[in-house]
Amino acid sequence: MEAKLKSISKRIPWSLAVKALVFALAWWILPFGLFFVVACYLYLVPFFKPLRFLLPFLALLVLISPLFLARNFWVIALGSAVFFIILGVRELLFINRKAVYKIAYFILLFILLSTFFSGFRNWAGWGVVLGSLAVALVFFALLKHLTDYEDSPEEKEKAGRRKEFVIQGLAAFFMWQLLWILLFLPLNYIYQSMFGFLVAMALTELILAYISFSLTRRKILTNFTVIFVFVIFVLASFSAGI
Repeated sequence: MEAKLKSISKRIPWSLAVKALVFALAWWILPFGLFFVVACYLYLVPFFKPLRFLLPFLALLVLISPLFLARNFWVIALGSAVFFIILGVRELLFINRKAVYKIAYFILLFILLSTFFSGFRNWAGWGVVLGSLAVALVFFALLKHLTDYEDSPEEKEKAGRRKEFVIQGLAAFFMWQLLWILLFLPLNYIYQSMFGFLVAMALTELILAYISFSLTRRKILTNFTVIFVFVIFVLASFSAGI
């Protein structure tokens, strides 16, 4: 039993766990400028493929900055989890790195959409135009990064770079339009965030399946069923006066 516990403890990336803890404490205690320096140090040391995951790392720092989010437990818990995953995937410590990185991607999308809808409660003003456009561009960049990471060289050659770019661009444009539609609807920002997140998840899964040539009718039906069930739940909540 003791030998088994030792073998399990050896497999736990304790150094990354310590880094994630330092990341969380620095964000909670330090001014953002000093936290930014600490976060960059934790990311760059040891110096191993720093450009590979620079985009999601910078997106994380921007999203949890004081410009968008106040300090609270859930934000730092999600942010630290994303930081932990980014480091673990970059340093090849996870077996199924694609699936693990997808978790970080979805957490970033959730933070992105909840930040947008909590900051804009209606569609009026140029701020909404610029904000929704920024969300669509960040979604496009993160989706492109995820699909580039997911693709094998053979899949990239089959699907074609230009074709992938067009699909990702159409998905980002659809999300931009969806943001406006949700702002028009008389929904609480929590419902807006959840609906936008579910649609973004469904789009991502369908695009990844299409690029990897594993898209099936069952997968399409499953994704749209989840969205339909959520819509029914929202309508039931309104009728019940929740």
